[in-house]
Amino acid sequence: MIHSLFRSGSTYIFNVFRQSSAGYCCYQEPLHEVFADHSPEAPWRAESSSEPRTSELRHPSLDRPYFWEFTRCADLVESRYRKEFAFDTFFLGQNDDLRSELRSYIEGLGERATGRPVYQFCRSIGRMAWLRQQFDAVHLHLWRNPWDQWWSYKVDRYFDDTLVQIYSATNLPQLLSCLREHPLASVFHYSGRESDDYRLGRDVPLILDPEQSYLLFYGLWAWGLLTSRSVAHEQINIDSLSTSPEYRKQLGERLVDLGVHELDFADANVSQMLFGDDDRVFFGQIEDIVHRHMLANGFQQNDLEWLKQQRALHASSGSMLPNFDPLASLRDLYRRVGVLTKSFRMNGDALSCELVDTKTAFASLKNDLLDAQQRAQVAERQCIELKAQLATLENNLIDAQQRAQVANQQCTEVKVLLAEVQSRERELLDSTSWRITAPLRRIRDRAIRLGGRGVRSLLFKTIQAPNSLVASYTPTKSIGPSAPNPKVLHLAAKERCKLFLAWLEANTFTQYDFDHKTRFWETYLRLNEYLEIGKQLLELGGESKITNYLKTQLGIAVDVYGQDLRYPFDLNTNGYDLVLCLEVIEHIKDRTETGGINEIAMFTRSGVRNVYNESWRVLRDGGILFMTTPNACCIDSIARIFLYQAPQLYAPHVKEFSAIELIDLAKECGFELIAYSTANVWYPHPTIDRDRITSILRDANIPTEDRGDDMFLVFQKR
Repeated sequence: MIHSLFRSGSTYIFNVFRQSSAGYCCYQEPLHEVFADHSPEAPWRAESSSEPRTSELRHPSLDRPYFWEFTRCADLVESRYRKEFAFDTFFLGQNDDLRSELRSYIEGLGERATGRPVYQFCRSIGRMAWLRQQFDAVHLHLWRNPWDQWWSYKVDRYFDDTLVQIYSATNLPQLLSCLREHPLASVFHYSGRESDDYRLGRDVPLILDPEQSYLLFYGLWAWGLLTSRSVAHEQINIDSLSTSPEYRKQLGERLVDLGVHELDFADANVSQMLFGDDDRVFFGQIEDIVHRHMLANGFQQNDLEWLKQQRALHASSGSMLPNFDPLASLRDLYRRVGVLTKSFRMNGDALSCELVDTKTAFASLKNDLLDAQQRAQVAERQCIELKAQLATLENNLIDAQQRAQVANQQCTEVKVLLAEVQSRERELLDSTSWRITAPLRRIRDRAIRLGGRGVRSLLFKTIQAPNSLVASYTPTKSIGPSAPNPKVLHLAAKERCKLFLAWLEANTFTQYDFDHKTRFWETYLRLNEYLEIGKQLLELGGESKITNYLKTQLGIAVDVYGQDLRYPFDLNTNGYDLVLCLEVIEHIKDRTETGGINEIAMFTRSGVRNVYNESWRVLRDGGILFMTTPNACCIDSIARIFLYQAPQLYAPHVKEFSAIELIDLAKECGFELIAYSTANVWYPHPTIDRDRITSILRDANIPTEDRGDDMFLVFQKR
């Protein structure tokens, strides 16, 4: 594949391959917009080898038509070529929908080739890296010194117009975007051209300003040469190929090493001009502008040095050129015409702007008048609506007063009920029966530790699994630890939950296991959908029952980080897909170092923030932080307040959080909440009537949703 910009000798290189005895099948400019024309008279269907503009465009004589190879696969061109291939996708983006169609088109040409296919592109510089990735081929980059190449653009307006097309393309690199907005190019319109027709005779350059034209050309030229370094197998300079027999010899040897044979460059001859001091000043000033933008947009100083070295390496010695340049006056005239044209264009633009402003002001006044009339009509309607609302508010006030009386009565009833509950609690704890039954409770605990599963079933609640699962699972005997079975991850979610429930029933031994049994079940129900083969998991704080199941039964590798979570984790960045933080966050204190009395006197959540920040760091993009923790807003916490007790479910906790607190902290650290729910997983105090408390909240129009005593939060790294 040969990649180049326009006017760099590509037609000559293409013809050398076509004339080779190696039997290459050469496709010249497969992305040319001419292939969008499917009419019988389309230029690419021509059977004649004559080209009326060959001399004007300084193309070599061809023994066959320019697009002769395409006429042998016309059906493929008509079905697979898209007009967007030419310039719209000149810089191919990662998500361009046309990538697969472009690949199919090029592959199709290769399949229909009558010999080893050769593709010569003048529209592939922005897609060279993608083409190298997609096609296992030899990639050559053809380039020419920018001064001669830019002047060669002036042979036809078409080539200046290609700059318009390229700088109007999507996915424009940052450097070229900045050059497009440069003051030198500020009058340049990149869209809305009247025609795509390039007929003979339209030889007036579209871009009359020479500074503007060279700024855009040189930016594209430099960007293409630098980015091709890491893509092209060989960079071919047409100037040295035309003037240096030694270079032709060395190039031929390197191409043979790449598997490209039987090429004869002996007749290479690209025109070169002699430039004076004025030319060097003109080009040098504009190139300095481009170089500064390159340094500001990702390129390094060594890139510029390499660029200068390549130009110097392939620069003409001047010994083969005449001492007098007859084109110097013509070039100077072109630049002067450009300056005058810019001045006329700016004056014309100013007058056009004044006319547009006048029309805009008139239209604005007319719209203001219409708006005023409409606002008056709206005000009249609003006055009528406000009167109706006033009558409604008076009725609502009467209703509110009546509800207030009912609420006062309910408040009195709650106070009486609260006093009664407190009295019953004191009587229970002070009663003789409570003291007498203390030994029985100790015997019960002893039986739990020493007895079998039957004793446990009599004394403790069973897991409240979904009815569909409980009905399909009847435990018979304890199933001990088995070998890891990664195949479980391929089962449906329902079947995976059945297996976990069976394992949990068979592996509940300690008092801690019994107390947390329901929590284990509710946690796994929600965690199940995030378990996938190949994911990297990390648990914070220590190995939980859940992690033990994942490792021993499913064969999932889970790293456990048990160091102080208040400080940076000793773990690699972007190393995990899923982080588990199960009943941990409520135990995290602040860091010990302080920044003053405020740090000492207040709970600043510095340790909690570190858990979020470090979890975000070790997760890959899109990774999941799965967190469970007691719910500070649950029914039991509210009931404890009614009983004049601290609302914490477990006093040793550093702090029990509300969902809003944890979600806000997560957002600060770059997470987004994607799932949230609560469940009752702990056993309430014997004096707490959850249904009664819920009824009180509902009667007072206080939300009762998500009042379970444990929260399950799922955050995703953004």
